[in-house]
Amino acid sequence: EEDPDTAAVLAALAAAGADTPLAVSISGTLEGLDRVTLEEVRDLWQTWRSMPKGIYAVGQLSPAVLDFVRDLPQAELTGFSHQPLAAAAKPYRVVSARDIMQTSLVQGYTTGITLADPESAALLVLSSILGSGQKSLLFEEIRERHSWCYAISCSLIRFDGLLLITAGTRRRHLEELQAAIAAQIRRIREDDYPQSLFDAAILDLTDGICARQDFPSSQIETAFQQDLLSMHRTQQEQLQRLQAVTREQVRAVADRLTLAVTSIVQEESEHEED
Repeated sequence: EEDPDTAAVLAALAAAGADTPLAVSISGTLEGLDRVTLEEVRDLWQTWRSMPKGIYAVGQLSPAVLDFVRDLPQAELTGFSHQPLAAAAKPYRVVSARDIMQTSLVQGYTTGITLADPESAALLVLSSILGSGQKSLLFEEIRERHSWCYAISCSLIRFDGLLLITAGTRRRHLEELQAAIAAQIRRIREDDYPQSLFDAAILDLTDGICARQDFPSSQIETAFQQDLLSMHRTQQEQLQRLQAVTREQVRAVADRLTLAVTSIVQEESEHEED
């Protein structure tokens, strides 16, 4: 709660995802922790022990581990139903002030697209072009060209179809920064950006898919997610799906972005430059 960047993100999710699981903090709350009882922990432990488990492994298991695993109650995962966050009639705005040296800005955009949707590959490419790739419009046009922020990037909360833009800036640059972010999104909507950024996005995402095979935990995560969504694709199918994305598809996805929330944790007063 003391970290301005984290506080801005949590406030954005709570506002945009009100009355949905998105608003539930993964780390919990101080009030929630105060209410937990030892009996509740014991009950949860017993519930967890008796629940069927899906077991994933990469590599060779020893006979002793195999025997242990076989004795556990097991079940196949059933499909997980999820819906993208609905666009708000009016964007939320959450602002707080603290005695800090740098302002944290978070903007959340609904996309209407989740992992299971056909447009999800194009959304990944859009996110990379905008701010999650090694080369991006937000970094090159706002951070490097105008120096309106110390850091800026974007990411996807893919089960909820929410695109988050986060930036560290000074309070006096907030208005210019938000206008510049809107301008970069508009460039994608108008297909007005270098082909080199599109190509770099495809390459970055391709490398990411291939790199997952080098890490056992990533292989397990991918297998679990595919089972959870009842959506199984081989690595080759994932690559083909990504490489089939066109600029027109990215432009169409950009048209679906709707500002849902702006969250700001700002300096109480403007500090002098170092």
